[in-house]
Amino acid sequence: MHALSLAGIGAIIVITIIAVGGIKLLYAWLAARMQRLPFSQRFARPARTVAGSAMIGAGAWLLLKPHG
Repeated sequence: MHALSLAGIGAIIVITIIAVGGIKLLYAWLAARMQRLPFSQRFARPARTVAGSAMIGAGAWLLLKPHG
């Protein structure tokens, strides 16, 4: 196995910053767009229920999935 060169470490850092930062920028942009959409109260409660249920389900799956 060879040691990483300075250029290799730099490439890893740049790719990581672009990947993680790009996703966070995408989330922020989508959230800003969602704020501008006209939501009715009739839609808001079911949407929050679905989103909350999805988050609880994902958390339960991560907690209960077999590790290893």
